Amino acid sequence: SHWEKRLLMNEIMTGSVDTRSVVSKMTLALLEDSGWYEANYSMADHLDWGRNQGTEFVTSPCNQWKGAYRCNTTQVSGCTYNREAEGYCPIISYGGDLPVWARYFPQPNK
Repeated sequence: SHWEKRLLMNEIMTGSVDTRSVVSKMTLALLEDSGWYEANYSMADHLDWGRNQGTEFVTSPCNQWKGAYRCNTTQVSGCTYNREAEGYCPIISYGGDLPVWARYFPQPNK
């Protein structure tokens, strides 16, 4: 299984590849907890996605996030959450309705 992408973004154990993937302390802890590995936490990469956002970042749907993490206007160019690059808001309308757990907008296909 993988970490949820919306919560750990560029962590290497999310379900998709990122050009700036990191191996965070969370993944090292998971591997160590399996009993198969002994982690060297000093080798962990810095994971800044969600840093200092509090528990609401994890427990709230992404359409309720605040500040640089909020994305509700499609294809609008701006700075990424960490101000390291230009980014945009990739909101997509699908041909059919999304499952209830994946709906963050009033339109069931968005």
